[in-house]
Amino acid sequence: MQKLFLVMAGCLIFMATFSGTPKQNRIIPARFSHPGIIRYNHDGFIINGKPVFIYSGSFHYFRCDSTDWMDRLQKIKAAGFNTIETYVPWNWHERQEGKTNFEPLERFLDDCQQVGLYVIVRPGPYICAEWNVGGFPTWLEGKDVGFRTASPADIRWSKYWYDEVLPVIRKHLITNGGNIILMQIENEYNYYPVPDSQKILYLKSLYETAMKNRIDVPIITCWTKQVRDHSDPIFSQIMDACNFYPGWNIESTLPQIDQMKEEEPESPPMITELQGGWFSQFGDKSLRRVNQFGPKQISDLTDFVIAHGIKALSYYMLYGGTNFGYWGSFEKTTSYDYTAPISEPGGLWSKYRAVKLIGDFIRMEGQHLIDAHEIKDGARTDTPGVETILRTDGKSGFLFVWNKNSKPATARVNFKLSSSSDANLKVELGARGAYLLPVELPLPNGEVLHYTNVPISAIAELNGKPLIIAYGTSGQEASIHVGSGICKGVIRNSDQIKKCGDLYVLLTTEERASRSRVFESTSGPVTIISDSYLTTENGNRGNNVKLDLQTRPGNDSFSVLGPTSVSSISIDGRKVKAMASPVGVQTFSLSTQGFDLPSVEIKDLKMESGMEAHPEISWEDAPTSGDSVVPLDIDGDCQSGYTVYSGEIKLKQKSKLQCDFYFDDWHSVLVDGKVLPGLTGSSKENLSTEELSGGNHQIEILYENESWPNFGFMEQHKGLKSISCSVAGEASRLGLSLKYHYALPGQLAGWQKKSFDDSGWQPVRQFGKSRSVDGISWYRGEFKVPTKPGWVIPWRLHMESTGSAQIWINGRLLGRYSSRGPQKNFYMPDGWLNLNGTNSIVLVLRPGGNGNLTPKITSLYVAPYDQYVVQKHKMEISMR
Repeated sequence: MQKLFLVMAGCLIFMATFSGTPKQNRIIPARFSHPGIIRYNHDGFIINGKPVFIYSGSFHYFRCDSTDWMDRLQKIKAAGFNTIETYVPWNWHERQEGKTNFEPLERFLDDCQQVGLYVIVRPGPYICAEWNVGGFPTWLEGKDVGFRTASPADIRWSKYWYDEVLPVIRKHLITNGGNIILMQIENEYNYYPVPDSQKILYLKSLYETAMKNRIDVPIITCWTKQVRDHSDPIFSQIMDACNFYPGWNIESTLPQIDQMKEEEPESPPMITELQGGWFSQFGDKSLRRVNQFGPKQISDLTDFVIAHGIKALSYYMLYGGTNFGYWGSFEKTTSYDYTAPISEPGGLWSKYRAVKLIGDFIRMEGQHLIDAHEIKDGARTDTPGVETILRTDGKSGFLFVWNKNSKPATARVNFKLSSSSDANLKVELGARGAYLLPVELPLPNGEVLHYTNVPISAIAELNGKPLIIAYGTSGQEASIHVGSGICKGVIRNSDQIKKCGDLYVLLTTEERASRSRVFESTSGPVTIISDSYLTTENGNRGNNVKLDLQTRPGNDSFSVLGPTSVSSISIDGRKVKAMASPVGVQTFSLSTQGFDLPSVEIKDLKMESGMEAHPEISWEDAPTSGDSVVPLDIDGDCQSGYTVYSGEIKLKQKSKLQCDFYFDDWHSVLVDGKVLPGLTGSSKENLSTEELSGGNHQIEILYENESWPNFGFMEQHKGLKSISCSVAGEASRLGLSLKYHYALPGQLAGWQKKSFDDSGWQPVRQFGKSRSVDGISWYRGEFKVPTKPGWVIPWRLHMESTGSAQIWINGRLLGRYSSRGPQKNFYMPDGWLNLNGTNSIVLVLRPGGNGNLTPKITSLYVAPYDQYVVQKHKMEISMR
């Protein structure tokens, strides 16, 4: 995912980036190894003989504790998605050269298949993704590979990675009985400034390596114009897709959609990354941009691209997760929440409900969505600021109506039906509201839903007859034209059932429709309309539908509609007293009693200076080249985190000290045990504000490698470059004889471990007060989290400090806190916590101010994410 050239205010699309695309002279058709299993044409993908609209979302298993995978996947499936997209990061799977571990990848793929989700894999080698080094291993830094340049070393190492990971991927291909349907090579190559000749060579080497590893599902890429030359024997076998991050400038996507259709005439128009939010980095104003990237924006954007012919899409991100430790790229926050539909702690909010309703539409339209083509001037309206599009396959299709105004609008829409004269429709739209409305949709009993002025979430069944579930806002007039009649009504806060000829229509609110689902039984579809937080399948047995139900504190009302009459409904083993309407709809309420969850105090908080650690340290000589220190990454083993340099310098006279570094990472310089003012910060070149006397001095440099960039030139050198003395503004470099070691002395002494004995440390009696120390200060404490049987309680650490910090939970590096903000709350996965005992927390704080102040913790506690605390239930519905 490349963000360098994308502007949030309008997602400016650089047309020049795509100029020079080779003309299509003689198009070579794509070949498919197993066309009966998976193939594509310009209209869409065909999987196991059936047209499939790929409705996907990005979920990076490496940004989520494995104990949370199944929870997230079930929520994704419940929202109507049929596919997961994930990168496969080289550096995460091969942290030391020659030692790969693909067990997590295989488990994740198995979990996706168990839930019933296809997978699109993107193994790079370059993945971007706001991930350290864009996915390249840190041990490749300093080897002069020339990432993404098609140098001999680049091709050799890329082939090495593919030869390691592709045999694992091959086992899980849909052609081998698995669930991987597509594989992407490279990533947004348009944005990388190397000549076309190098890109062509590199792309072909990746493709050829994939073929040698018997990857026999379609190969794709994104924003890579070279592969759009389908007169080339290799590039004709690779399809290119678009990525879009337009914010509210939604129409800016259209020129590139049209160009993709023209230049990819044999491929389905596909968006591999459709904006699911945006990342955050240190110094941003907020972590989540709910108003900017909320439910309306994602709904309008998705409806727009579907209406303009997109046949496959994947949100980036659908679930963001966490940049544990230093895995996030330079300057990125620990949270990768992304304002995604599923929040970092797994919580559901209105944006999740919005994409679930889109999933309902895609599932309902099915094949018609794939085969539908735009009918030029097929729909018209005179309402200012409202756009309409009609798409049909000659029989069925849908109508797109979009209010681009910042105020509500009522549009009069005229469009042509396939079987009759023009239809006229009055559509009430909210500010910036968009609808996808079915047209000429066949119903199970042979009737046809001709058109409607409100959205439809499902076609189900009630008493053996078709059931249309329509929704809107309270007070909105609904008009559903079906068969030879019209079913009219007004949306109310309560569900309404209307008998219309030989079928039923249920009118409900958008909020209730977004929380409701249709489940299959041997008798037919069973529909549950409710206010509940989440309902997922738990296995059906005969006519019994078994569900997992989650509720928030308060009262939830339920309507249960079945193909036959409902015999009984039970929750947690107890029969529910439900009221039956004349047409057999069962209604009941469920009350969930809330409870107080107070903040959890960090107990026995103690602190110690990082200078007090005396572990047995194996120092290495810092190599030099002339009067420069060789970069840390040259030896191929440079990791993110702290490095300590130590040695002696000799000054001939009174002078200031100047330290130069290879990169803008944080550092602090101590001379004779004291921080030297002016030499703490993140500037590459630093000059002390105080002079040192002539003679010998002990020097210690704390250097924090804060990770590498994820785009552009990523082979950045790291570490100390040189030390100079400055007299009257004239600087001269000092000859150096330094030693260094990775990690802080405290870390080498095990201070971060839960089992460490901190009995000799100084108790911290009050936040905001601490003794002044030089260098790094460490804090240790303990906490317990209360549990409540039958409840899901996600936990967060809340921290505020005048300095930045590492956060360790039970001996594992959770992430980084920055005093620049915006992140104050840190998600702690259950898999990291001891829910039945004591947990340790360790904070490693950097000096504040100009380097002579110990940072002060002003707030520190553990608390639940209150809005995502839910009660779990088992629900069973028995049909007669």
